[in-house]
Amino acid sequence: MGIEDVESMNSLLSALSSDHTIVFIEHNMGLTTEIADRLS
Repeated sequence: MGIEDVESMNSLLSALSSDHTIVFIEHNMGLTTEIADRLS
């Protein structure tokens, strides 16, 4: 995922997370902590 994809990925994952559990592996910790309800 390139830097140009971060905003659209954030929107997509936020929309999906209301109805789905998401396993997300990403090195961009800013994005990860922004969208995560819980980190394990």
